[in-house]
Amino acid sequence: MNLKKLTQLAFVIILAIATPVLLTACDGGSIGSGSVITQQDCEYDNNLSETADSYISRCRKAGIRRTFPGEYYEKTLGEIDRDKSADGKKVKKLLNDGRFKK
Repeated sequence: MNLKKLTQLAFVIILAIATPVLLTACDGGSIGSGSVITQQDCEYDNNLSETADSYISRCRKAGIRRTFPGEYYEKTLGEIDRDKSADGKKVKKLLNDGRFKK
């Protein structure tokens, strides 16, 4: 085989190996499982088990972090929802504020 054919063959092999990796789902699907990447929902009430930090990174603009109380980053949205303190209400309002939606 000449160099051009070897290069083409190597490209085809690499592409065949990489394709399942590129199709792996973001939600933890295993490599080669054939999962399709889907966009997760950014509705507050549909993500109550997600941490505020993760939800902000995925669904909200970075500017929200300027006013967001730091002690709430590791709390889940469900915990924030149940928090009836003034800060808890502020955090929930910020997370649902349309100005910060991506």
